Amino acid sequence: MSKEKEPYYPTGCDPEEGCQSLPAGIDRRDFLKASALGAAFAMVPGMPVFAGPFNENDYLKHIPADKKLDPEWVKSLFVRGEKEKYSDPVALSHIGMPVGGLFAGTVYLSGDGRLWLWDIFNKDQEGIRPKTIDYNGQTVRTRDGSNYVEPAEFYSPFQTGFELLVNDEVWPLNRETFEFVEFTGFYPMARVRYTDPGCPVEVYLEAFSPFIPGRVDDSSLPATIMSFRLVNKSNLELSCTVRGFVENPVCIDSADEHGGRRLNRIIHKKRITALHCEAITSKINTRSKRKDILFDDFERSTYSPWTVSGKAFGSGPVDQDEVPDYQGNLNIQGDRAVNSHSAAPGSDVGEKDAQIGKLVSPEFTLSRKYITCYIGGGAHSGKTCLQVIVEGELVASLTGRNANGMELSGINVAKWEGKTAHLELIDEVSGGWGNIGLDHIVFTDAAPASKPLDELRDFGSFCLASLNTKKDKGSAHEDHVELARSKSVKLSDPLMGEVKSTVELHPGGENYTDFALSWYFPNFYGRDFGGVKVGHHYAGRFKSAFDVANYIARNKDHLLGTTRKWVDTWYDSSLPYWLLDRTMANTSTLATTTCYRHRDGRFWAWEGIGCCTGTCTHVWHYAQAVGRLFPEIERDQRERVDFGMALKDNGEIGYRTLLDSSMGPAYDGQCGRIIGAYREHQMC
Repeated sequence: MSKEKEPYYPTGCDPEEGCQSLPAGIDRRDFLKASALGAAFAMVPGMPVFAGPFNENDYLKHIPADKKLDPEWVKSLFVRGEKEKYSDPVALSHIGMPVGGLFAGTVYLSGDGRLWLWDIFNKDQEGIRPKTIDYNGQTVRTRDGSNYVEPAEFYSPFQTGFELLVNDEVWPLNRETFEFVEFTGFYPMARVRYTDPGCPVEVYLEAFSPFIPGRVDDSSLPATIMSFRLVNKSNLELSCTVRGFVENPVCIDSADEHGGRRLNRIIHKKRITALHCEAITSKINTRSKRKDILFDDFERSTYSPWTVSGKAFGSGPVDQDEVPDYQGNLNIQGDRAVNSHSAAPGSDVGEKDAQIGKLVSPEFTLSRKYITCYIGGGAHSGKTCLQVIVEGELVASLTGRNANGMELSGINVAKWEGKTAHLELIDEVSGGWGNIGLDHIVFTDAAPASKPLDELRDFGSFCLASLNTKKDKGSAHEDHVELARSKSVKLSDPLMGEVKSTVELHPGGENYTDFALSWYFPNFYGRDFGGVKVGHHYAGRFKSAFDVANYIARNKDHLLGTTRKWVDTWYDSSLPYWLLDRTMANTSTLATTTCYRHRDGRFWAWEGIGCCTGTCTHVWHYAQAVGRLFPEIERDQRERVDFGMALKDNGEIGYRTLLDSSMGPAYDGQCGRIIGAYREHQMC
């Protein structure tokens, strides 16, 4: 008889005496063991058998035990293999790896090392760039997978990037400039290599946000590290500069609606040279001296004198009593408003949203600085929107926020004052949120500030910093590279800035330079919480984007070094690369706007980005990565939510919990949360 195997316990743990703290100087193998994710790959001898063996049953009639799998294919699953690398231009154009901190918004790294698809401004909408398409005769919304059918293309709402300057030549770091670009993903880190026969320097980029299992605060910084290694391929001494540039993105969506100024400042400290981008309230009195002009309030049963086409807008503005119950309160300013869902023909949501149409206003002369209105409905840019057309040219547009309730919004049209214009209200979307609402259009000289500047969702700060020990050069405006230390412009005007780091390279030698991009946009108003300001956890730790960058600079060795150690440890394995990739890559969801950590520390998440009310037990109880890598988050979720605000007197755990209430249970979620409590007990 073979000897029975002894039960396995992690290093430092004993079933009688418990687990001791890990010693200082932990090696890489013990580092992996310290995270319970390492044990997730191992069967634990000694555990009781929970199920089976089974007799013949209905499942086996439909799913045979012998799947007739190709033995060679099965064998291939166990082969270590090679780490997959991407250099084909088509592949590079479709890569988007989240490289921001956990619970701090979304920023992707493209296959050629550019940052894109920023979602850090608290838009709180369904999808980062909502899109509805027609596919195989079906209408596919964002939540249905439209971005899987038609992958998102490279897009950034503001300018930012990096360039290599060598021998008076400028080499933008992208695949259009370099002949060969290669991307390798080691989530949470991406590595990109740039080389070209005409460039004497080869560039290696590591892009990531600090990621240290067991240290949730250090893993949830609103920041991205861009670490460059420069290799001199020539036999000459070279002086090379890496230049980072960024457009001030503060108040990126609300700039035209408010009086104020963009401000860029250069800050030098011992370990950091930073460009700090802010917005400040204007000292100019923005109160209107000219009377407001009410252009239209739609308090009538027809659209005349507007012209109408298509079916979406029906025969005229709707009364709140005509609004379907599921649309809720439209926030109509009076008795009637335009709504291309309520007014559209159809017996259900799909039929009404399927209708399209357009309303065109009479022409008028622009005689005030702003056009304000109440607008709601879909957030489809250019497709469910109000457009301002000046002398035949589209100059500005507003959309809804994937919400039926209309909100005050506005457009700055001061630069076109005196010119002839008209408005077009468009509904060209036949799928989800395929509607638009409009009411109370006013021409005014007063900026339409529904909130003070510092309470806006896109108010805050942004920082681009060099993390080197010497003082690198920075400019608050690209027109004043050497001299400028601060620069401000009107909030509605663009403002660029840069930071440059120069290194010396011996023939055949190499050198390093590190940059950080950080952000601070504290005003998150959860639409799922009725617009209550729940904020971000990082806003309770820092006061600005510079504070974030400075924290990274002060703790650079720990944050960057430990992240690299984790990546090296995870991938230094005998397990197949495909398994390591697919196991770790799923954790990137935590670094998107699917997931939030409120200012009070509570974790909260959608089922998908902006879709389906939060942290529902019948979806999130299946997730294991956060509980294994950052158990503090899941322990708090059990104590605060599942067995706190969601727990009812009869033992039910509400499966969708808002701020202080919950729905009934989901059976799989109910059981899963109890099993989760057992996991958290084991993890302590």
